[in-house]
Formats: sequence, structure tokens, C-alpha cells
Amino acid sequence: MDNNLNKYDVIMNDFLQKEGELTDSQEEELGEWLKRCESEINQLQKRKFLVARILDYRNLIKQGKTFEEISKYLEEDEKIVEFAELFLKSNLQLKNTMFGYPANSKDDTATVEYLRFLEGKLPLINGCGDPNEQGNYKMDNKQIENKIIDLFCKNLNLDRKDYWGYITSGGTEGNFWGLREGFSKYEDGTLYYSEESHYSVNKFANQGNRQIYENIEIQTKDGIIDIEDLINKCRTNWEERKKPAILLLTWGTTKTGAIDNVEEIKKRLIELKIPHYIHLDAAFYGGIPKNQEEAPILDLSELGVDSVSVSLHKYLGNPKVNGVIISNKYKTHKFIDYIGQEDSTYLGSRDFLPFSTYQRVKETFERSDPKEYCTNINLFIEQASKAGMCPERKGKGNIFVIKKPSDELCMKYQLATFEENNEEFAHIIITPGHKKEDIQNLVADLQKELGLDLGER
Repeated sequence: MDNNLNKYDVIMNDFLQKEGELTDSQEEELGEWLKRCESEINQLQKRKFLVARILDYRNLIKQGKTFEEISKYLEEDEKIVEFAELFLKSNLQLKNTMFGYPANSKDDTATVEYLRFLEGKLPLINGCGDPNEQGNYKMDNKQIENKIIDLFCKNLNLDRKDYWGYITSGGTEGNFWGLREGFSKYEDGTLYYSEESHYSVNKFANQGNRQIYENIEIQTKDGIIDIEDLINKCRTNWEERKKPAILLLTWGTTKTGAIDNVEEIKKRLIELKIPHYIHLDAAFYGGIPKNQEEAPILDLSELGVDSVSVSLHKYLGNPKVNGVIISNKYKTHKFIDYIGQEDSTYLGSRDFLPFSTYQRVKETFERSDPKEYCTNINLFIEQASKAGMCPERKGKGNIFVIKKPSDELCMKYQLATFEENNEEFAHIIITPGHKKEDIQNLVADLQKELGLDLGER
């Protein structure tokens, strides 16, 4: 091992001195070494598990457990380990054919992978309370949490000193937090959202058949919220009832990837002097790096929204379901004596993979090739065109809508399906994490089953 590490140092020194150059033999040698390391790590981990398990069982014997009980435990433990190993193998295969849901399953870089290894050794990490305060509980990840918010503010063209945020459990919590703040500001307000908004918005406003917050669903035109209908309703509600407007707008709708005209809506509300709060749901597209070509980049510097939510597990491809909420104004919240600080979050206790998440976000925002977003999209369009297909696409989005194929094909490629005007459709989401051959296989299967009318709606 020491000889290998010395060899690594030599190659690294050459790499640095020659400004990133490696010989073909060095590159080949590193690739072979990497494969050997992965194999050895897996073998050592399995050996460690087998040795440590005997000691675990021995401790149970010392505690008074019988050998018959230990034998039963061994049988139970063997079953769950076998199940886990098969589950891992199956999910690694499923990753290659997942085209229906927003999850950019890019492979981890070496740094991200190593950080995930270190995170596996962490004890309980509980980020309770406000991310900018330190209470009695010290085992949190607030320092790295704020570094992640820094990265998002930079990517979204926001001045960090004017913004506040924290890591959420995902898009739903982000939407809940933003809308709750809207009603905190305007307790007698009315919530407006489009019929294409994420279903979490309706969950927030209504509980079963009971309305929690006054809300109005606005129809869409070509997937985008109908501005005239929205403004007319906002104006009427303000002029006749003095109801401020709380808006949930979307930067990339769930089903089609349509983008609401946030700038125009904000302008009209200001002109009409209607008090308002705007929360922007940018769960998927909000994670796209600002250097990307042919992409629906979100630049918040001129939009004037009050809060925005972005998912970490969608475009950014984090393996754990999390998100961020960013707000333009920090509001004080109730002091909680139990934790010794205020709690400005929605759920209170929260957790995420701190170091690998930070590294993945940083690498995506600061090191991505400018063509990373569009390369696979253009490949899919090219392949579909050659096959005589023309799926529907909104602007520069990466979501393509087609007529619903067979249940068998939807299951094979995990396609999300939905109904519109009494017809069934499915959508295909293309990300940088997809492999070329998998995209080609998808198009070939669709062409075989659906023929030339793939994109007709």
C-alpha cells in the first residue's frame, strides 16, 4: 500500500507540474488501480462485517442470550443483509432506465464519494432551530448549511447579506414555508396558484374538504398561469374586499416544465398597488448552474420574489431528498426554551448529508461544462427526430410530453403519467446523468410501440 501511495504522489506531482497533463500509460494505470481499490474495499468491508458480527453475538451471549436465540438472530440478520444486497443491485440497474421523474443521477466524483464515506461514520446530526443561531444543542450541521445557502445565492444572482435560508426536507416543505410566511405577512390574504402548480400547494391550503386558507386556483394557457385571469381576480379581491395577494408561481411545472411569467405578474401587481407576497417554486430548474447553455436559467436579481424553493435531489442529483428555502427577509420567530433559541423553520428538526451535499452543489454550480445541460437533450431530440417523432417541449425545458405508451413501457422506463382533456399522457425527463445508450434504447422502444404520432396531442 505504501508503494502505491508513493506512486500516487509521483503521478500527482507530474500532473501538477505539467499543468494537468498525464501520459496515456499513467491514465491507464490510474484506471486499473481504481478498479483494484474498489474491489479490495468491498472485500475488506465484507470481512469487517463478518468479524464484527461474531463479536456482536458474543456480547449478546454475555448479556444472557441463549445460543438458540443467537442462531435465530443470525438467520434473521442473514435475510436482511441478503435483501439489502439484492435491493442495491436492483436499484443500481433501475437508475439507468429512470426517465419519468426529476432526478439527475450523475455519478459521484471521487471527493463526493469519500465525503459520503466519512458521513457514514457521523452520529446523530440534528439541525434544530434557526440556522443562524446556536442554541444548547451543538451536534448540528448549521455551518455547512449556511455555506450551501451561500452557493445558491451566488448561482441565483442574489446578494447573500440580504437573504436568509435553510435546508428543507424537500420541495413540499419549501412551498409550505414560503406560503406560511406569505400569510404571516398578510393574515387576511388570498392564495393564488395555477392548476399546474405542484400538488403540495393544495395540501397546504386545504385539509380534506375543509379550506384552511382562502385560495383560488387559476387556469393556465399552454401550461403557464393565465396572467389576465390572475390579475383580474387579484384586482377584484383587493378593490372589493381589501384582500392582499399571496401567489405561488412556478419556474418549471411538474408535468410539462412550463415557466410562469413572474416578471410581468410582479409588474402588474405593483402598477395596481396590490399588496402581495410571491413564493416561487423552482424545485427542478432552480438547481441548474447559471453557466449552462440552452437552459431555463433562473436569475432572481430582477424578479422581485419574496421566497424561492429549490430541491437538492432533482437537478443537483443529491441521493437524499432535501431542498433549500431562500427568503429575502429574515423574520424573528418564537423563542423555544427547550433548544435555547428561535425556530424559524417549518419542521424544526432536520437533517441532510452535510459535506457531500455541499461538495456536489459546489461542483455542479462552479465546475459544470456549459454544455452539460443541453448535450443529452439535443441527443434525445436528434434520436427522436430520426425516428420520426416530435415530442412536445416547453421552451428550453428538459421535459418532453408524449401520448401515454403501454403500461409495460411506462414501468420499464418509470414514466410519470397524467390525464389532460380526457386523454392520457406521459412525460420524459432528460438529464445529464442519463447514458447515451439508455436514451437510444428509450427512443427505439417508443418508436416501435407508438410510431410516428408520438408527439401529437
